[in-house]
Amino acid sequence: MKLPKVPEPKDAKARFKREFRENPRLADAAIRQGTWFTKPYWDTYKNLLKDMGISWQVLMEAWGRVSYEFVRWVRDEETWENALKKLEESVDYLLKIRRKT
Repeated sequence: MKLPKVPEPKDAKARFKREFRENPRLADAAIRQGTWFTKPYWDTYKNLLKDMGISWQVLMEAWGRVSYEFVRWVRDEETWENALKKLEESVDYLLKIRRKT
């Protein structure tokens, strides 16, 4: 399943980089918590996502499974595109196991 693609949020990345210098644990937690991305993403694409069978709960669970990829993105260890691909794969996995139950 292909999720809607969004451009790399360079402002958020710069902010998180600053936060990592000041308080790495807090920055890590903020990135992993995810609403900086998931809330605006859901607000923008919720009708399309719902049509695809993706609920807010699925999106958040998928995020939780791959949030470390977005930490890696902030640290320049992962590209934005690859981090989004991991999120997409996580959503696919969750939808597959939910269909089996």
